[in-house]
Amino acid sequence: MNAVTFIGMVGMGAESQSVARAVDILQLLSDNGSLGVREIARRMELSPTIVHRLVSTLASTGLAEQAPDTQKYRIGYRAFRIGSSFLSQNDLDRASTPELVALAEQHQISSFLGVLRGGAMVYLKVVKSNGPIAINNQPGSLAAIHSTAFGKVMLAALPDKEAAEVLGKEPYKRLTKKTKVTFRALLGELREIRETGIAISDEENLVNVYSVGAAVRDASGEVIASLSGAVPRQGMTKREIEHVNALVKSAADSVSRKMGAPSAPSGGRGR
Repeated sequence: MNAVTFIGMVGMGAESQSVARAVDILQLLSDNGSLGVREIARRMELSPTIVHRLVSTLASTGLAEQAPDTQKYRIGYRAFRIGSSFLSQNDLDRASTPELVALAEQHQISSFLGVLRGGAMVYLKVVKSNGPIAINNQPGSLAAIHSTAFGKVMLAALPDKEAAEVLGKEPYKRLTKKTKVTFRALLGELREIRETGIAISDEENLVNVYSVGAAVRDASGEVIASLSGAVPRQGMTKREIEHVNALVKSAADSVSRKMGAPSAPSGGRGR
């Protein structure tokens, strides 16, 4: 089956279920790296025979590939190319890359660009610094909204009611002992973000990681993405924290200007 035939299966009755399952497999491989047929089958609660047929089709189209040494499957070159085209066709890539690289290389701040999609944050770009923090996130991977700095930025851009709906049922997942797991606990912080323009995750998502995020706006002033930076928390002074906050906010503002945002953007829409 070629790629055209595979894509053309959409809308063809029962066969559309195969497409949905194939997409789920791609997401599984994206989130977990290489997986064998039996492991995929176990996680998706499908028979190994069905999974083998699906991954074989994905591999034949280049959307997945099989490692010759382990026989496990991983994301293929074509899936990577399709995903990369999202940024290559997006002005955000050109506008954000210099700022993210500068944060990582000049200031040792691991930097990220993300968007809110379907109840989770999606990493669009990840630039790792040479600092001691182990960053395992990759473009396309997902992150929690309530515990990350760039997630809180996106929440603060929404009205309170809509933000609560996006977060869903309480309690939210607890990532560390500092994670806020109710909307009431987050509400005051979201209102402060709208005033200050920065969001903080102080060991709320990862222990010993301090991160700060700020909004990226388009020409209309709307928040279209968020930029964040992360550094080791241990030993940070108040002055160092303020310096990191200022650097990340300045980087996000620079990206916004390149996107045509007003020079003095108004606060979020939440009330």
